[in-house]
Parts: sequence; C-alpha cells; structure tokens
Amino acid sequence: MTPAVTVRDYRPAGAKAVADLRRAVLPCRLAAPQGIAWEVSTAPAAQRLRLCVAQRDGRIVGAVQAGGCTTPGSPAGPRCPFRSITGTAAGASAMRC
Repeated sequence: MTPAVTVRDYRPAGAKAVADLRRAVLPCRLAAPQGIAWEVSTAPAAQRLRLCVAQRDGRIVGAVQAGGCTTPGSPAGPRCPFRSITGTAAGASAMRC
C-alpha cells in the first residue's frame, strides 16, 4: 500500500525543498529557496497567489501554485488563472484537480 500524500499550504521553512523539487522536475526553470520565499511573500494581494505542497512521509514530493484573475470573469491573459504542478509522478498526480 502506498503511503498517503497530504496536501497543505506552503510554509517558508519548505522553500529549499520546493526549490530542489522544481530544479529536479523542471531543470530549465530557475529555482532558489530565496526566490520561492520572495515569490510568495511579495505577491500582490490582488493576484491571490497560493502555493501548496504535497508531503509523503514528511518529505515534500509535489507543489502546486495557483492564482486568480484580478477581475473575475475577465478573458484569459497574463494576469488570469494559472496553475503549475511539479513533483514526483505520484505527488503531482495526487494534486491534480
């Protein structure tokens, strides 16, 4: 039986694990712990940025980042909803909506 995966909000203490995960899954995307922490802490409130992580056995195995439009119902564009999922195959699939 596969251990359960728990999805929770990102905490600053997990910045290194999220950065390591992003580099492993998306090597073309720059990721540093300081950058992850900055991205979350400086996001404008109107962006409604949310970063969640998936944990298995106390280890971060996936991450999902989501944000909303500044104007609900506006057409898709650079400021509208986005979602990115990174992680191990099991962690990422567990986080898909």
